[in-house]
Amino acid sequence: MRTILLALGVSSVVALNAQVTFENVSTAAGLTYQGRSWGSSWGDINGDGFVDLFMSCHQHQYEPYFDNDSIQIFVNTGDGHFDGTIYTLDDGGQSDIHGGVFFDQDNDGDKDMFIVTGGIRYEIFFRNDGGTHLEDIADQVNLIFENARGRQTTCVDVNNDGLTDLLINNQRVDNPPGQGSVLMLADQASGFIKDTTSGFNDPQSRVSIISDLNGDGHTDICVVNGTYLKIYSVTQDGQFTEEAQLDISNIGDVSIADFNGDLLPDIFVARGIQHETDIQLFNDSAIHASCNVRGNTPPCTARFRTEGPITVKMSLEDYRAFNIHIGNDSVITDVEDRQTFTLYPSTAQGFQDPLSFPGGVNCSFGYLPDSSWKVEVAKTGPGGNSVLMEITSNSPITNFTSNRYAADGFYRA
Repeated sequence: MRTILLALGVSSVVALNAQVTFENVSTAAGLTYQGRSWGSSWGDINGDGFVDLFMSCHQHQYEPYFDNDSIQIFVNTGDGHFDGTIYTLDDGGQSDIHGGVFFDQDNDGDKDMFIVTGGIRYEIFFRNDGGTHLEDIADQVNLIFENARGRQTTCVDVNNDGLTDLLINNQRVDNPPGQGSVLMLADQASGFIKDTTSGFNDPQSRVSIISDLNGDGHTDICVVNGTYLKIYSVTQDGQFTEEAQLDISNIGDVSIADFNGDLLPDIFVARGIQHETDIQLFNDSAIHASCNVRGNTPPCTARFRTEGPITVKMSLEDYRAFNIHIGNDSVITDVEDRQTFTLYPSTAQGFQDPLSFPGGVNCSFGYLPDSSWKVEVAKTGPGGNSVLMEITSNSPITNFTSNRYAADGFYRA
């Protein structure tokens, strides 16, 4: 995923239905990171009055094709540009980075940052004391949730004590605090303490958002997991009451705004599909692919031309061994995780149909008689996997075609 900064323009300030246009100014603004990211957030980290940008970048140098994939803060220089070199973030070597939020934890007037992580990683907390080198001190403020699969955090002072509390959305229910999503109440002595009396009880969730949905002047909180959206009302002293639950499948995110201009808050729910496949020409010398072969999905296929050898980097979502077939008769067996190799036209002549092999996931590369390359990931029998792949060449890649499909159907690129 490439970071994109959009400049908003309105063609008329008079007409109610004014035409709205956007211009991509990312490169001019200095936001040139290309890679995976779980998300971004805004906050004035240095107190100069300009909002700065945090990028999670997700895997932190683990992905096979993004060497600069590490968390970053891009400082807003105030002239339409961002500088990603000012702050260094020492996160202790964490990876699988998810949502980060700016907030003032110690009420000293500057923005600190809390970041959740997935998998078996620990959360990250940076206290901002005015320097540009920030170190993780999550253990010092009681914000460690091992194996919690954190996704996003909502900042809100639920009990109106003047301190910012954290509703941490986690997706694993067996982490040490005893449940997935947790409400951590700010405490001046210890940093944070886990709430046990407010009535908030959601075993797992992806995101949450605050609003005043019923117009009573008090905070309401929407909490979302993959299958439902819950609405809680919150009293002045921080007690939660579940007001409604909407059962909706495949929820990925939610936002609240007055979308139709009737002065009432509306809820927009973004839904998604898991394990989507996408093969695309990333630039004139690189192909990026996320090949999900599970269930009854068809093979993941691409064809292209280029001069000279190609370099392939691959990694697997699930640690299940599979084979890579090259040309008419070569094979790399029992690939379990990451693999990097170079293929030459002279040694990759021909193509082996991956569907012709016994049950499991197989990947085939071949140089065909028409001087084009073909790559295909497919499975036979039960099981499956998701294969991340980058193919690069020192020469331009041309005549690129691929099939792309989603979990609920097949479509052509």
